[in-house]
Amino acid sequence: MGVDEQKEVLTLLDVRVEKQGLAIRRFEKWQSSAPLDVQLAVGGVIEGTVRDGPSGATVPGVRVVARSDRAADRSLPWDPEAGSVRAKTDSKGRFRLEGLGPGTYVVEAFARGYGFRICGAR
Repeated sequence: MGVDEQKEVLTLLDVRVEKQGLAIRRFEKWQSSAPLDVQLAVGGVIEGTVRDGPSGATVPGVRVVARSDRAADRSLPWDPEAGSVRAKTDSKGRFRLEGLGPGTYVVEAFARGYGFRICGAR
């Protein structure tokens, strides 16, 4: 190999692109030298109502979080909220989580004075 010749080194990357309200896109083993054109689309929705267990009354102001159960979508060390969708219940206890990609999600609800609840959703 001459002095002026350079050997191209390819790096394979796992890329995840996300924006609030739009579904996450994943590109596995993407070559670092290849251009990447990303188109994000509106994702799925999980909606519901949070109720107090014993009384059945709706609970306003509850923090509701959906996290994908795929390991590739879980939080990144430098961005703990990556891959999660968040909402707060309205005055009637209703919430709407938008921008979910396909898959199964763990939904968590937290309210001061009520504790928390975790359940799955598809």
